[in-house]
Parts: sequence; C-alpha cells; structure tokens
Amino acid sequence: MRTSSDRAAGGFTLVELIVVTAVMGIVLAGILLLFESGSGSARRMMGRRAAEEDATQASARLQSFVSTAGLWPARRTSAWHPVVSAEPSMLSFVSHPEGSGPLQAGDTLTIESSDEGIVARDGTGSVLYRSPPGVHALFSYMDCNEVEIPADDLALASGRDRVRLVRWRITSDSSEGLFELEGCCSPPNLMMR
Repeated sequence: MRTSSDRAAGGFTLVELIVVTAVMGIVLAGILLLFESGSGSARRMMGRRAAEEDATQASARLQSFVSTAGLWPARRTSAWHPVVSAEPSMLSFVSHPEGSGPLQAGDTLTIESSDEGIVARDGTGSVLYRSPPGVHALFSYMDCNEVEIPADDLALASGRDRVRLVRWRITSDSSEGLFELEGCCSPPNLMMR
C-alpha cells in the first residue's frame, strides 16, 4: 500500500499536468492576440502614412504645375485664352514656366484625374507626372472674388477667362482608409488679366 509520502516523491498527477497545460495555452493565446493586434495597427498606420505622403506629393506637383498657368504673350490678341479646359476632373492651360524644365513657354499642360490616378501631360502627350493609383483630384475654379464659376460658364472661353484661382481636393485611397487634402493656387499670370 502506498502512503502519502510515496505519492509526493513520484511527481504530478495527470489532472495537475492538464490544468497547467491549459493555463499555459490560454496565456500563449493572449500573447499571440496582443502581438497580432499590434502588428495590424502598425500596418494600418503605415498604409495611412503612405496615403498621406501620396496625397501631399500630388498636391505639391499640382501646385508647381498650376502656378505656371497663363502665358503672357508679348502681343496678346483678343483670342488669347490661357485656360483651355476647366472641368472637375481635368484642367488644361497654356503654361508659362520660369526657369528650365520639361515645359517651355507656350506649352499646353493638361492635368487629368481618372481611375488610374492623376496624370499631367504636355502638349505632345508626354507624361510629366503620374500619381500612384488610388490618388485622385477634383478641381474647382474661382473668379477674382473667389466665387466658384459654374460649369456652364466654364464650357465657354469667356467663362474660363474669369479663372483666377484653382482649388483642388486630393483623395488618396489605400486599403487602410481614405486621406483627403485640399490645396489651391492663384497663378500670377492669370491674376494680371
């Protein structure tokens, strides 16, 4: 017959081992959940930061392009219309860049937002800038009193001649959410008209 001192020397019972194993499994599962939620949070933050950087870069490029709008020709005629097209998803204008670069004075620059992103092209169709996919722009056009010009007026050259300020809203869509950024530019050469 076994005594209680014999059993203590023999080790743990099967029930005790099962209980310890179950407790360890619960603790490890909790640690794993904490690790996964932390890495998911970091992934979401990185995706949001990438969307923000894409929108910021697109807005800066729009600022640099739109600021060149409105070539001031030496002999301006009544037929001179610097803004060629002004729509919510597209802006096309005669450019007057300062310094050297891919654009020359008098080039037509078209900025278009589509499902593929924002694309800026010169008059020959060469791509000067292409945003990452998921980055889009919506344009609005203001007169000298910062009143939005109606779309019907923008369809006419006389309406586009009133453009003094271009506003845009950039949206950058990533798998982790949507980031929006607004910007505007008053091209100096359009202000002189």
